[in-house]
Amino acid sequence: MNPNQKGARRNPRGVRLWTHTRALASLPYVAGIVRSLREHWLEVRQHRRQAHQLAKQPGRPDRKALLAHQECLDAAHRAEIRHDDALKELRSLGITSLDPIRGQVLFPFLHRKKLAWFLFDLFDETPLRFWRYQDEPVDVRRPINASEGTELA
Repeated sequence: MNPNQKGARRNPRGVRLWTHTRALASLPYVAGIVRSLREHWLEVRQHRRQAHQLAKQPGRPDRKALLAHQECLDAAHRAEIRHDDALKELRSLGITSLDPIRGQVLFPFLHRKKLAWFLFDLFDETPLRFWRYQDEPVDVRRPINASEGTELA
C-alpha cells in the first residue's frame, strides 16, 4: 500500500489516518502482515526458550551443546529480524501492533476531532468490528455500528 495514494491523510502531527472503508479494503494485506508478525514472534520465543534450556543444563557443556545453543541464538536473531521487518511494514502503513501473539493491531483515525483506533483482531470472525478513543483504557471495545460507519472517518 502506497502511503501517498489517493485518500491517505495525515493529521498535523504526521500520523497517517484511516477511514473505515480504507481499513476494510486493506484487511487481506494487513492480515498477511499480522500473521507473519505473529509467527515470527512465536519463532523468536521458541528459539530463545530452547537456548535457555540448553544453557541451564547441569554440568559443563560439550562442543555439541555449545553449537546447539549458538544455533538457537542465531535462529532467534534471524526470526527477530523477520519480526522487525513485518513490524516496520505495519508502521509504514501507520498501523500499531497492540499484541502480536493475539494478532491485534490498531488503525488510527479521527472521530469527532479526537484520535481513535480501529481494532483489528486476526482471530475474530469479523476482524474489524471494534474501536476506541486514544485516551481510553486498552480493554475498551466500542462496536462499529453500520449507522456510525459513515461517521467513522
